[in-house]
Amino acid sequence: MLPLFVAAVLQSAVLMFVLEPMFARMVLPLLGGSPAVWNTALVFYQIALLLGYGYVHGATRRLTPRHQAFVQLGLLVAAFACLPIALRSVGPPPSSGQPLGWLLLVLGASVGLPFLAVATTGPLLQKWLATTSHRSAQDPYWLYAASNLGSFVGLLAYPLVIEPRWTLAQQSRVWSWGFAVLAALVVACALATRRFSTATSLKTVEISPASGEAAPSLGRRLRWVLLAFAPSSLMMGATTHITTDIASVPLLWVVPLAVYLLSFVLVFARRPLLPHALVVRALPLLVLPLMIVMLGRPAHPIVPIIGLHLAVLFTAAMVCHGELAKDRPSTEHLTGFYLWLSLGGALGGVFNAIIAPLAFRSVIEYPLVIALACALAPARRPGPVSRRVRVLDFVLPLAIGVVPVLVVMISRWSGGSPNRLLIVATAALLSFPLLHLSRRPLRFGMAIGILLLSNPIDVAVGAHELVEMRSFYGMHRVYTDPKRGLHSLYHGTTLHGVQRYAPERSDEPLGYYGRSGPIGDVFEALGPSRIRSVAVAGLGAGGMAAYARPGQRWRFFEIDPDVKLIMEL
Repeated sequence: MLPLFVAAVLQSAVLMFVLEPMFARMVLPLLGGSPAVWNTALVFYQIALLLGYGYVHGATRRLTPRHQAFVQLGLLVAAFACLPIALRSVGPPPSSGQPLGWLLLVLGASVGLPFLAVATTGPLLQKWLATTSHRSAQDPYWLYAASNLGSFVGLLAYPLVIEPRWTLAQQSRVWSWGFAVLAALVVACALATRRFSTATSLKTVEISPASGEAAPSLGRRLRWVLLAFAPSSLMMGATTHITTDIASVPLLWVVPLAVYLLSFVLVFARRPLLPHALVVRALPLLVLPLMIVMLGRPAHPIVPIIGLHLAVLFTAAMVCHGELAKDRPSTEHLTGFYLWLSLGGALGGVFNAIIAPLAFRSVIEYPLVIALACALAPARRPGPVSRRVRVLDFVLPLAIGVVPVLVVMISRWSGGSPNRLLIVATAALLSFPLLHLSRRPLRFGMAIGILLLSNPIDVAVGAHELVEMRSFYGMHRVYTDPKRGLHSLYHGTTLHGVQRYAPERSDEPLGYYGRSGPIGDVFEALGPSRIRSVAVAGLGAGGMAAYARPGQRWRFFEIDPDVKLIMEL
């Protein structure tokens, strides 16, 4: 029976996490390479997962295993009506405004029911196993590790094996056959459950073996939500930061999610590979170098910088998910545990993909949740603390957090030249007292948060910000440099164009659009007389328009309405 359950759980997990990047790949050409496309898709999947876990929780509390099996098979049959997976249009994407609502509608119409059917399989099978006489019935949580292992394999298999070899139509057909296999496995699991179920479980609605454990308190459940919220939000924040500010590679989106899933595999395994105490101690040792890198904002070397972000994501997820694994309840509260866990994950996604772009003018959710993850780590010396210690938990982080800004301001007032090196050196020196503060997670987390949000680089450079906009497609800023007479357009931390604002020199192409660069070579080789019509993908700062000549027809294609608005200001 056990291999049958493992096969079904693995099959459902692989299908679920092949579907996620596969459908994102389908919709990507309509919305461009923004990481918000992936993050919005993740929010949809997390909400669907929450609904699925809610369905499982309700069904297992009110229905017998036989009726549960009939309902689940009905859901699987209904999902077949939506196969093969295809992009089902609800109209074209909006040409102005936010396409977030449009994308959620497309996801619901195209993959909502198949994803829901697949997502419910894992927790339902764990609950079925708990009703049997099998020796693993008392602790079926290891099946959750197996499920996440399947998710991990499916997610990595897509960019490495599936996407390079098969067209989207072929992928969809193979996925449909995989779904049929899953349906057959679920039927087999239902028959095995009926055969090996205990006598009481077949007669009662409350099918879990009684453990005598009281229902989890509201405080305990909210702690589960918070511990699930932080890694979910951190995973999305890392995805946005890496693919926007470091390397704009769409398939790189799957790597943070794979790291996130790997943490579930490790902490819910029967024999955890990494001791929980070890990852708790490792978290400050990794966060401190990341703090230095984020304050200094270096552009290179790319691979070690990305590796550091992923290492912090992995360790923070291991800490939070490890705390969840340690606090998991008995099997009679299994589905409720997963319901609260999925609620935290969904709230993390909603916070990053929907709330943050509306609530924050800058991308501060990533450093905020890094600080939150540090604060959620277990204390090395748990127990009651004095009022004086609690006061210091707030005073010391504030005192440390303002040091880099004060150093930069003092350097400017004294006639010095503050720069990135000064900020990095200051942050490196602060690492020593911060490491001491890590014994108190709340104190350490607050200090890291204040430092990451202090923006000493902006103080040091002294650039004047003219425009700041945030949309579905990312963060846009326009800076003015009075000394050189320049306007600069940034998307995140990436420079997307420079323009001189003196009227007599405003038509000079600058940056990587300069006449001495590759674009300049192209126009010189063609010659103005041979060019009649030009199409430009991406407006940016309008630097390409400097090459236009009388009699030519130029058309710019820009997906982000904010960029067009910036050029009109």
